[in-house]
Amino acid sequence: MKEPGPLEDYLGTLEYLLSSKRQDHASMLAGMLLDSLESKGRTGDVLPTMEYLNKAGLKQLSGQDVLIGKVVADAYGKESWFPFVLKKVDVALDPGNIEKLSWKQFLRLQVNMSYLPGKPVYHSSGWGEGVIGEIDEDEDEVTIRFSNGREHLVPWQTALDSFTPLAMDDLRAMQMMDPDGLQQMAKDNPVEIVRKVLRLHRGKASSLQIKEMLTDKVVATRSWATWWKKAKKAAVEDPLITVAGSASRPILTIRKKSLSLSEEARYSLRHLNKVHELLTAIQAYLDRCTRDSDRAEILTLAHELIGPIAASGKVDSESIEALIWLEEHHEIEQAEFVETLQSFFGLDTGAFHFNKLRDLKLSKVRQRTISFLPAVLGEGWHKQVLPHLKNVPVDCLEPLFEMITGEGVDEDLAALWHSTAPFPNKNPFLLFLLTKAYADGALDGAEKKPDASVMARVIVHVIRTTSLSRKGSAEKTRLMNRIVTLLTGKRKLLVELLAEVDQRTIQSLLNSGNLGGEEFPPKVQEIIERVAHDRYPKIFLAPDKPFWELDSIFCTQAGLASYEAVFHELRDVKIPANSKAIGAAASLGDLSENAEWDAAMEEQRNLTARATEMEENLKKARLISEQEVPDGVVAPGTRVVYLDLESGDTKSMTILGPWDGEQGENVVSYQAPLAKALLGSEAGKTVEIELPTGSIQVQIKEISKV
Repeated sequence: MKEPGPLEDYLGTLEYLLSSKRQDHASMLAGMLLDSLESKGRTGDVLPTMEYLNKAGLKQLSGQDVLIGKVVADAYGKESWFPFVLKKVDVALDPGNIEKLSWKQFLRLQVNMSYLPGKPVYHSSGWGEGVIGEIDEDEDEVTIRFSNGREHLVPWQTALDSFTPLAMDDLRAMQMMDPDGLQQMAKDNPVEIVRKVLRLHRGKASSLQIKEMLTDKVVATRSWATWWKKAKKAAVEDPLITVAGSASRPILTIRKKSLSLSEEARYSLRHLNKVHELLTAIQAYLDRCTRDSDRAEILTLAHELIGPIAASGKVDSESIEALIWLEEHHEIEQAEFVETLQSFFGLDTGAFHFNKLRDLKLSKVRQRTISFLPAVLGEGWHKQVLPHLKNVPVDCLEPLFEMITGEGVDEDLAALWHSTAPFPNKNPFLLFLLTKAYADGALDGAEKKPDASVMARVIVHVIRTTSLSRKGSAEKTRLMNRIVTLLTGKRKLLVELLAEVDQRTIQSLLNSGNLGGEEFPPKVQEIIERVAHDRYPKIFLAPDKPFWELDSIFCTQAGLASYEAVFHELRDVKIPANSKAIGAAASLGDLSENAEWDAAMEEQRNLTARATEMEENLKKARLISEQEVPDGVVAPGTRVVYLDLESGDTKSMTILGPWDGEQGENVVSYQAPLAKALLGSEAGKTVEIELPTGSIQVQIKEISKV
């Protein structure tokens, strides 16, 4: 204090005391500093120091009343506005005798001086930013010129009460008073522009808020993408700014304390205990790195935090997550943990628990784990994985599927399609991948290559169900878009699949599209309609009989799946077993007196005939849900309440297909005499029904769709 050096050595201490709410200490030391500056002849430093202390929040000053008045008189006494403003501070003050000016009066003087001509101000209730113009001392009014070009004359006190003074380096002030300088700053120092925007948003703003404030005012719209890339990089490297959120929509915040990126990471990660949370946070910091030095520091920190977990020797999901992540970032070698992965999947016990993949929380870690399966499972690895594809997490399914299709597994993929197709609602993404594999020729070598028309029917059903449930689901929307692109792109796969389609199938596909409503993709429906017009124009004529009278078998999805399961059991299990029995019987010798041979051959005839019949029935199968069930009429897909006129009992039944007996209570096939006699009837009608036990009369009471 006796020999004051550079001001910054003192002002930082005073600001710290004020921010720590130690006004008494700050007041005493500030008074001593000003007195020392004045005594050493550094009067030019006194007023800037006083103005600095005002902005820092000093409320009182010890023992410097005479000094304050002298400094103010020397600085402003000759200004034309000085007497007017001084009276606003205190009517008793006289410009020629202000030695007794107190610190509190000085603070009020500083406030009033913020409204002098040329000073920028801001009106938050709609007028926006403006610049103070002339002062009319007689009328006690001031003119304000706003950025929109308008001028308003307002009372002096209204200006003080309603307008906020702006610093000359405030973004809004610079837009009015130094637009060229602001644009040059945006070009030379974009991070400073970002800081200015953040201050206007109380220290925190999104990239969208920053864009809205700067485009066309500071940065041209056409240049925004280039400028923002440069500004964001500078913000990431700025120790006073935190960048969080996603890469496409970051949130920027001004820090209270300067921190490097690695220092910030070390501070923010110290409370995270779970490995997947740590890895997510570390990856977010790596994504923010724009310098190799920052990246190296973050990786070093990551190794400190998760290295011990990876080296623990445990075989659990957290250890695996740590190992996989470190390998991906070249911190360890793959060979070091293949054996650990084998134990994780249970291979050391002779099993293969592929569902353990779901225990890994992070998608990137799961996907990376998949790439090690050939090393973990060894030769023929894909044969072990194929049975599990229906239960693989969606984010891992495609990369795993692509690895498998490169292994020449046409027959296996065809078998997978046949087992997945009956349940399109359960595995829509897998069916999309199988359809894509079909288009790429990956199933061409299969003996049981899927029928093109059946494949068309299945994938269109996937489209219909996905379109009805995709609202609010980004994952299903992406799947829908990819299916539509596959079917309607340059190759026109859907046209190819429909090349040999029969009339029943094309009619079913048309119905699927119609029932899908507005959500069903128009491109797909247009192709189906065009093929139908070209090949079966009669479809578009008015039908002369209801759908249940057509030569088809109508059923629910569940009923169809049940019937197909019986068919597959017959074709894939019982018939092959019978063939083995025939071979065993033949080995017994003379066939003319071989009872085992006769029995096996008789069973073969029965099984083959049954399989042929079931296969024909499946070709005729159509879903009730894809038909237009008429309103108020008894039809497949309706629940009927009826009165037995003889017994007086009211009964109900649900009319479905011949394979739907297990779909609930009181389910009756539309082909059964009881339901068949009611088809096409309306509520109120009395119908006589011929049953094996005799005839009955019933009156229909209610009809509702199911």
